[in-house]
Amino acid sequence: MTWRKIVIGAALIAVFAVGRYVLYLRSERYVLDHSDQFILYSLTWHSSPDVPTLGTFQRCGILGQTQITDPELRTNLVNALYGSIRYSGGEASCFNPRHGIHATYGGRTVDAVICFECEQVYFYENGQSNHQLISSEPQGLFNDALTAAHLPLSKRP
Repeated sequence: MTWRKIVIGAALIAVFAVGRYVLYLRSERYVLDHSDQFILYSLTWHSSPDVPTLGTFQRCGILGQTQITDPELRTNLVNALYGSIRYSGGEASCFNPRHGIHATYGGRTVDAVICFECEQVYFYENGQSNHQLISSEPQGLFNDALTAAHLPLSKRP
């Protein structure tokens, strides 16, 4: 009887682990973690003739962009973003994104539009969006990466 319980328990744990891994393979995080292209954007939400942009990214003006080729920096950016996700709390009524990520892997493309001021991120893949609440804690790391690439940072409106 004891062996039967052990075997059933081990089987349930294995099923749970496989299920979590399958969910991870389908997640935006998987693309960000393994991307062969990872672009970090400096964005502005408010268009102005005084602020020239290089185009648009998910309806935001692009102030600058840099390809992140350093695997450690990419990992740090992704871990900081996902580590800041919170599952409760108030949601701001504004959305003034100043950071973005475009990542591709295995024929998949994920865009993340990030507003540390409003503490929100939208992930886009295949015309679908996924909204998450975040903290503003990673903003410094993102700003440092953009500044190191000699890119301008968006000013607060």
